[in-house]
Amino acid sequence: MQYPQKGFTKVHNAIAKALSELGATTLFGLIGDGNLFIADSFVRHCGGEYIAAAHEAGAAMMALGYTQVSGKMGVATTTHGPGLANALPALIEGTRSTIPMMLLCGDTAVADRDHIQNVNQQALVLATGAGFEQV
Repeated sequence: MQYPQKGFTKVHNAIAKALSELGATTLFGLIGDGNLFIADSFVRHCGGEYIAAAHEAGAAMMALGYTQVSGKMGVATTTHGPGLANALPALIEGTRSTIPMMLLCGDTAVADRDHIQNVNQQALVLATGAGFEQV
């Protein structure tokens, strides 16, 4: 994998590389400012495929369907705040049906807690029964 800045890896590059090394080849999503660079790095530097959705819930449902059909972990991405909130019905479906999937999203910068898209993402995700890991 070639990264533009030698000796220095940004978080979005590290996430894309980790996805690729874990065997992910396809990423479903809806792009926003919180996930643009992850999806770009996954395609540009890791040779992954990005499939766009018209809605965040659709992206997460595509990942669930991918898991069921392929037997591989489905991976979806949304932007932060309302983007994540739109994917919650699919997370509930996945947890209730015990279908494994991964949903990646950015978060509002710590220094910008008055940002209009700032929500308690951990609380939203945990309320669905899904796990939550903060990077």
